[in-house]
Amino acid sequence: VREAVVSTQSTGKTFELILLIGNYMNSGSRNASTYGFKLNFLTKLQNTKTQDNRTNMLHFLADLLETKHPQWVNFKDDLKSVSKARRVCDDQLSKQLRGMKKSLGNLKRELEFHKTPESLDDQFGTRMSAFLEVAEDQYNKLETAYQSMGKYVTDLITYYGEDPKKTNIEDFFSDIITFCNDFEAARAENAKIRDAKKREEKQKEMKEMEKMKREKEKETSK
Repeated sequence: VREAVVSTQSTGKTFELILLIGNYMNSGSRNASTYGFKLNFLTKLQNTKTQDNRTNMLHFLADLLETKHPQWVNFKDDLKSVSKARRVCDDQLSKQLRGMKKSLGNLKRELEFHKTPESLDDQFGTRMSAFLEVAEDQYNKLETAYQSMGKYVTDLITYYGEDPKKTNIEDFFSDIITFCNDFEAARAENAKIRDAKKREEKQKEMKEMEKMKREKEKETSK
């Protein structure tokens, strides 16, 4: 996920373009020449509307990418893994690991009372000791993976200029997904607007042709 969000050129270029557009719109104000923006700003682009209130900044961005930078317009395809990552709850994973550690500790204490078999048929200590060894190995691997995930998340959030201590990872990924979905919706709306405009122009052209045809018939009948 980290590689997808950080290394994808299309996403980075799209964010650069958003920053340029924002600086252009804010030229002359105290917000001009801004060096960056908070990630949740992406979810507010649709609130910046045109004077006629019919389209917004997302429509403009989608049109600009499709006409001037088509190589970047499908940046959402590079972020497919983000939608999966959003479903990972850090608090829940941490709670599950703590629960596993507690259960392993309880099992260790239980085995202390079964060091000596109660009878020749008593296999509890032997079998559970073998299970504990495997379980502890699996737990250690999960704990290492969890710690690595935490470092990747911290690096990722820091890369985008956010404070890891104040940024919730679920909100972080959610903002990216919301932006992608809003962008695609704007693209679809742009397509409908273009189609409607083409139909309107075609109808206008047909009316002009009909008008010219009638005028020609009048000239011929004179």
